[in-house]
Amino acid sequence: MAAEMKNNQSVALLQSRQARAALEAVTGTAAVFAAAGDNRRQGMALANQAAALEALQRRDEALAGYQKSAEILEKAGEADLRAEVLRALARLQARGGKMTEAVISMQSGLMGVEKPTLEQRILKKLLFLRLWR
Repeated sequence: MAAEMKNNQSVALLQSRQARAALEAVTGTAAVFAAAGDNRRQGMALANQAAALEALQRRDEALAGYQKSAEILEKAGEADLRAEVLRALARLQARGGKMTEAVISMQSGLMGVEKPTLEQRILKKLLFLRLWR
């Protein structure tokens, strides 16, 4: 329960632009969830940690965190959450000039979504066109 509260606190701190405090709050929560066998919350905690690292301009650590989060969420069968994490990963990759990786990450995330939103369906079409040009 304490790890859940710290994870939620991290999200609130990040929204209020307190990235360093957000990182401090979320650090260690993924390990607690992993020890409890809760892959969903572990993946979410890793994504929150990656978001805080991204806000602190620690790009490489953020990339690794998003990738690990996506792997764990895939194991947990959380396709929608995984798609959101891969979207964040793709955004960060694109900012770093890695457009091919960004397109692959975004497409990979969208492939597993069973009931895509209108935005996701449009994005799938655009990504398909981008890959075959």
